[in-house]
Amino acid sequence: IGTLNGLNCYDFFTNTFKRYKHHDGDPNSLSDNTVDCIYQDKHELLWIGTFGGGIELFNAARNNFIHFRHDPGNAKTLNDDRVNCLLEDKEDNLWVGTQSGLNLFDRQKGTFKTFNTASGNNNGKTDRGITVIRQDIPGNLWLGTQEDGLLIFNYKERTFRQLQHRETDNSTLASNLIRSILVDTDGKIWVGSVNGGLDLYNPVSNSFFNYQNDPGNV
Repeated sequence: IGTLNGLNCYDFFTNTFKRYKHHDGDPNSLSDNTVDCIYQDKHELLWIGTFGGGIELFNAARNNFIHFRHDPGNAKTLNDDRVNCLLEDKEDNLWVGTQSGLNLFDRQKGTFKTFNTASGNNNGKTDRGITVIRQDIPGNLWLGTQEDGLLIFNYKERTFRQLQHRETDNSTLASNLIRSILVDTDGKIWVGSVNGGLDLYNPVSNSFFNYQNDPGNV
């Protein structure tokens, strides 16, 4: 369980928690206490995303952490220590969304490749904060952004396509502040946003149908 005050592991047998926190002077401790995301990959490795301390790989055998952090002098490191989300795709690639964009982890070399997500309408910013990553059935990555709508990333072609809210078009996203994406068992794409309710994507018309809360309809 990730919190603003460290990482907690629940023991079902003893009904107790073990807490992992950052300790100054201990390089094996958690790098930052603000835990934003936790992801267990297909190899049963546990990855921890922190908001300020980069990525932690939990070493269960030694009960400590291996750190992956941003180094301004090394382009092959994580591009930002403020990590929002993690995803392992169908090809075993580990993707990382940060406040500064999209990263791909090279498991063999222990390095990162950063992808420029600043194409399209980005209001002059150099990159986008990625809040959520999901993979659809064809293999595209759907990236939710802090305030720039959705990005659909075709990894093979290295191309991004942007979907945004437009005030004059009710068939677009209801909000550009994306916080959740679900690819259901039928392959449908559902998008949750701040003050935008729930959107369902229609790939045929490249449009969205919006579901909003109606207090009068129970």
